[in-house]
Amino acid sequence: MSKLSTPTIPLVIGTYTEKLSHVNGTADGVLGADFDPAAGTLGPVRLLAATRNPSWVAVDPSGSFLYAVDENEHGGVAAFARDPRTGALNALGERPSGGVDPCHLLLHPEGRFLLVANYGTGTVSVLPRRPDGSLGEPVSSVRPTGSGPLPRQEGPHAHMVALDPVTGLVLVVDLGRDAVTGYALDQAGLLTAVPEASVTLPPGTGPRHLAFSGNAERLYVVSELSNTVTVLTREGEGPGFRISGSRSTLPAGHTGDSGAAAIRISASGRLLFASNRGHDSIAVFRVDPADGSLTLATVEPAHGQGPRDLLPSPDGRYLLTACQDTGSVQVFAVDENEATLTHHHSAPVPTPVSLVFPAG
Repeated sequence: MSKLSTPTIPLVIGTYTEKLSHVNGTADGVLGADFDPAAGTLGPVRLLAATRNPSWVAVDPSGSFLYAVDENEHGGVAAFARDPRTGALNALGERPSGGVDPCHLLLHPEGRFLLVANYGTGTVSVLPRRPDGSLGEPVSSVRPTGSGPLPRQEGPHAHMVALDPVTGLVLVVDLGRDAVTGYALDQAGLLTAVPEASVTLPPGTGPRHLAFSGNAERLYVVSELSNTVTVLTREGEGPGFRISGSRSTLPAGHTGDSGAAAIRISASGRLLFASNRGHDSIAVFRVDPADGSLTLATVEPAHGQGPRDLLPSPDGRYLLTACQDTGSVQVFAVDENEATLTHHHSAPVPTPVSLVFPAG
């Protein structure tokens, strides 16, 4: 009797399609591939939708709709209906992102709004989501004031929008202001700053992305300019956090240019991963279960240049890495007990940026 083949898992890949100041995009739009969780390999890449610079993509919980930024000087967000069975995309139209160079999306859990981080203008915009999955024009936008001491910090640069699963507040990671800022989102789509939910990091840190611990009592912020992961611990029952530690994502003694990019926590919560562009590596941290503190276990070569997003496989056995500058997705086997990564597979993918395993 022949063995039944293990079902593959669809992977959606956000990319760059154009030559920009920081990248030479060579893709044609949103890409897809099938990941084999048993073999730890990625199948051939296919075009799902031709669209401009869809560097960050988000899929709704049902797997029926996909949203992609149009990262450019005008700023846009494209909406697509998605067939959960085949992964095929059908365009539903594009709307302005409410700023310049949109780089991150958050689909609010209630499903009524899509929030967009616009890096160039530092704005966060709220777009209404219609019953058919299409988007309306932005209903609100916020742009805080402030700056940092480094050349890239001349003003606000929103780099990520996330949701606090405990308070329901929107958290904005701002590279330009060295801050994680909390906002309340009302039923009309208006954002109001919540100062007690905001944290200021040391000058020149340049925070980029964050990840919550499994119990949401801590959040971890990876910072591009300082190449660090900062540990923030929740204070009591309120919305506030305090800084409780910081660790470098680079090996001791490294002196070359590098910028941290992505951060992910393993499903078990025992390991934390961060990517380093320039050093072209993945930092692996052990997470202390008692206090959430971090210990750098190893820094593994990324086997490609410009590692951007990181994505653990659903079973936690593998970690996928989007190596933007060499045009590949690298797959590593994860050993949680030893806190190590072993290079396992390489797949050619033109200028990959973000990686998503859709539900459905």
